[in-house]
Amino acid sequence: MATWFYSGLIPPIITKGWAGTWGTLFSLPFCYLVYWMTNGVTVLSGLLILGAVLFSVFFLSAWVVPMAAASMEGWIRRNRSHRPEGKIAFDQYEIVIDEVWGMLVTIWPMIVWQPDKWLLTLIIAFFLFRVFDGTKVWPASFFDGSRGWYAVMLDDFFAGLYASLLMIPIAIFL
Repeated sequence: MATWFYSGLIPPIITKGWAGTWGTLFSLPFCYLVYWMTNGVTVLSGLLILGAVLFSVFFLSAWVVPMAAASMEGWIRRNRSHRPEGKIAFDQYEIVIDEVWGMLVTIWPMIVWQPDKWLLTLIIAFFLFRVFDGTKVWPASFFDGSRGWYAVMLDDFFAGLYASLLMIPIAIFL
């Protein structure tokens, strides 16, 4: 689950940052499923469904991120020699459940406004989230440098929040 069905383990095409892109890309079917589950229900019901999914993914990460980080540490030491001994990094490239959570935060305007062009809206959400996840606008940059499973999730929460603010007019007018 931490690698989101092994999508975080797909080899990078250009740079090491592609694991997050793969994780975000592989989160799109799940995001569409959440969108589909909320289609035709009241706005409040849709937001409650999204909230339950966000809550579930967040607390699932509390369990799987530390486990995955610890189990992958030996492999990372053999393949990336730059990490100091004794420090387990929770935000490893291969752990991409945080991208899934960030994309779920990004799509909340789709749940509220239910755009007719949902595929185009989802593609725009993907690109906006990747931009904000890559730039780490504060406070995402603060959490990106912090340790712990919650910091892994919170930097993507803020990237998703910023992307969702730009998604509001897109979801309304598409």
